Amino acid sequence: MIKILTLFFIIAAAVILWFFYGSKNEGKTTAGQGSSMAIFKEEKSEKTISVSSVLAPSDSASAQTKKYENTQYGFSFNYPAGFTTSEFFESDGKNALIIQNKKTNQVIQIYITSYDDPNFTVSAEQIRLDLPDMPFSNSADVIVGSKAKGVAFFSESEAFGGPTAEVWFADGKLFFQATASAKNAKILEEIIKSWKFQE
Repeated sequence: MIKILTLFFIIAAAVILWFFYGSKNEGKTTAGQGSSMAIFKEEKSEKTISVSSVLAPSDSASAQTKKYENTQYGFSFNYPAGFTTSEFFESDGKNALIIQNKKTNQVIQIYITSYDDPNFTVSAEQIRLDLPDMPFSNSADVIVGSKAKGVAFFSESEAFGGPTAEVWFADGKLFFQATASAKNAKILEEIIKSWKFQE
């Protein structure tokens, strides 16, 4: 009987401790300098992340990178040294930028589309409204290059063979859709974190 009562009190104490301490921290996420996956989170949370000021690329990633500069559209970013870049102009007016490592079959694709609608915005709510059938999860608002507002999220694409990590953002003139296989989310994140717009 004493053993049963002791066990009961231990379980009750654990429940009380969880209620007062564990439940208060449930669902909270922290974006820190040391976090390598600060944009793409497993937790389902909605929050704004300033990519340029709050999140810095890790030293190991930035040590072996090359710089891509686009003078036509006025932006630049760093990408892994083992990758190459190429541009393609699509028939629908989009400019496709491909960053890839042919040896490892890793690909990051960025579509760039110009627009002149002053009311155009990129947000989780707008994407869900415009593309209700598109898989969309674990979104986080982002600010890219100190000025372009958008959203990072997980989706799916046949072109990438399944789950994808994506960052869509707009700077007032251009709409960017950056996509990578979900397993390459860290590479996409490092590219986005290093993004700069020309003044």
